[in-house]
Amino acid sequence: MPAPKAMRSKGYVESFDALTLIYDCFYDDRARQVVLVCPRLINLWPVLRNNLRLDGEPARKRLRRSKHLRVEVLRLSAPRRPAFIEVGIGDASHEVPVGSQEFDLFAGRNVLMAISKDNPVEWIEDWARYHISAHGADGLLLIDNGSSLYSPAALQGRLAAIPGLAVCRVIPAPFPYGGPGGGRLHLPAKFLQTSMFNLAQLRFLHRARAVLSVDIDELVWPGAGSIFDAAAGSAFGMVSFFGHWVYPASGGSAKLQRDHGFRLGRKIIPNPKWCIVPDSLAGQFSWAIHRPAGLLYPLSIRRRFGFWHCYATSTSWKHNRKREIPDLSPCSELAEAIRQHLPSN
Repeated sequence: MPAPKAMRSKGYVESFDALTLIYDCFYDDRARQVVLVCPRLINLWPVLRNNLRLDGEPARKRLRRSKHLRVEVLRLSAPRRPAFIEVGIGDASHEVPVGSQEFDLFAGRNVLMAISKDNPVEWIEDWARYHISAHGADGLLLIDNGSSLYSPAALQGRLAAIPGLAVCRVIPAPFPYGGPGGGRLHLPAKFLQTSMFNLAQLRFLHRARAVLSVDIDELVWPGAGSIFDAAAGSAFGMVSFFGHWVYPASGGSAKLQRDHGFRLGRKIIPNPKWCIVPDSLAGQFSWAIHRPAGLLYPLSIRRRFGFWHCYATSTSWKHNRKREIPDLSPCSELAEAIRQHLPSN
């Protein structure tokens, strides 16, 4: 664990993923490399490096490591796609299947991307319907973090039936999500979401027209035009934008996005969301939850775009979002957007 013992809360220890070495493994046909997407390996790096084998031979000399705050991407030179690679630890040998890139699946699409666990299907459907209507989304890549209410296949079947959605893929990711970093330093403990975003970039989305990263409880404002068009027309291939909280008329239970119509002032949420063109200058950098593209991020901020963060569209997995919020005022812009792009059936 990167946090010193004195900074490790009970939640930090219980949620920390100390077991996963590899999230996914696939073959990059263009580079002729086996690609491994991993959480930050920290002290487990020598374990993987020294025990990785390809065709029965040690792979250490052919292995290239790209290390980021919460994710690592390992590349292993190989003239052809092998069926599997091997990781030998102690007396045990583990075969890791090698998949293939699927760039054609989302080629040319405006893709919605999010991670989700046990969110009601109706929430996900309305989230997709809104962005199809308001911004022209026609692809959906959803990362399912081990939901117990439905299987990834059942969820994909339900979402694929949404009108206007040409392509849908639900990726199962039943790994620990991780908890907050220890103390003020925010030492990385949440590896999964960033790793899954980079997996999506490297395995599925390189030929997408643009990719919008917003959560199920977030709706991008429609007033400034399509967010996908804005990203595609930007100098670096990326647009970042901020949002603010919106609320239902009363608390006490989880609610649909359409049930929100009120705000509490205009305080800006400090963590932005983004839309990026994968095959662009910005898209070549590592993807992150809030600030991808490294030094290009500040140049991507566009104040004419924003998002509504729907307070009660939540399972309250992180903290209680069912409580009553006083002193609310109507948000006419949201009410009009719901009327136009998410009308009641």
